[in-house]
Formats: sequence, structure tokens, C-alpha cells
Amino acid sequence: MASIFIPKNSKSYKLQETVNGERKTVTLGRMSQKSAELIRSRVETINSCNEAGLPYPLDVAQWLGTIGDDLHKKLSEMGLVPARHTRTLATFLEAYKAERVDVKPNTIKAWNTAIKSMVGFLGDVPLQMITSEQAELYRAHLVIRFRSPTSITDMSQSRILKVRRKIVTLKTGVLTQVL
Repeated sequence: MASIFIPKNSKSYKLQETVNGERKTVTLGRMSQKSAELIRSRVETINSCNEAGLPYPLDVAQWLGTIGDDLHKKLSEMGLVPARHTRTLATFLEAYKAERVDVKPNTIKAWNTAIKSMVGFLGDVPLQMITSEQAELYRAHLVIRFRSPTSITDMSQSRILKVRRKIVTLKTGVLTQVL
């Protein structure tokens, strides 16, 4: 059974839970008691499901998808959940390029230019950090640079990963595309 507490001379909550027979403690940080209780409750559910070999309830699975990387890492270090594999923009685009074996060498050269441009503008950040606003700013940057929205459409088909103006964005943690 998980427990939360605030140690003496501290203002941060700590969480203790027995995982695989070993008592683990993590610092949750400064937060309301209600938030700490919610985390404690979810951790108990996760641990119970892990021990029984059952899938997580839908609300817990959704919660895991929305928590920040710091808390997820702490839960991972406790042995409760698998570590997140954060894909960056550059690794995502390079992986896409690598799996497209049907394209010609000149297309690959054009994609390399587009990848360099996109990563140079947005940065090599985790995909979760890219907002639709940033994608629209990048598109506006291309319009200004090439002086015509039509040329952006033409360029997108051949140079920006042949995804026809599909600027990569994230909404609620799910990869979507702006058409």
C-alpha cells in the first residue's frame, strides 16, 4: 500500500510504495495534498495491476499518458512503469526517411535539406514539445522565405518529406498532421 508524507523540515511530498517486495521512496515535490493523494491512489492501482498481471484501468492508462516526463521517470525508476522513449524531431524525421526505401536519391537529397531547415527552425526537441502554433510559425517562415504559399505547397510535396504540407504537430500526445 502506497503512502505519502512530508518529512520534517521539508515542504515536498514523498511517496513510498512496495514494488516487488522492496520499499521504494520518491520525492513528488511541492503540491497540494489532493494532488499527492491522487498520485498515491494511481500508484497503488498501477502496482496492484502489475502484481496481478492485469492491464491498467482506462483512467489510469490515460493519466499515465498525460503526466509529465519527470513524474513518469520517477515511476519508471521505482519499477512501476516502463521508461518513456522520447523521440526528437530529428530522430523522427530520420527514421521516416530511412523507412522510405521507395524514393529516388534526389528525393533523399531534397528531404535532407528540408530536415535541416525544419530542425534548424524548431530545434531538435522531443515531439511532444512541438505545438501546432510552432508548426504554423514554421509554415509562415517558409511562406516568407519562398514568397508564395503556392510554392510552399509545391515544395512540401517534394522537399518536406513528401507529406504534402503535413507539418508534424502533437495534440494530446497523439501524432497528428496539419493538412
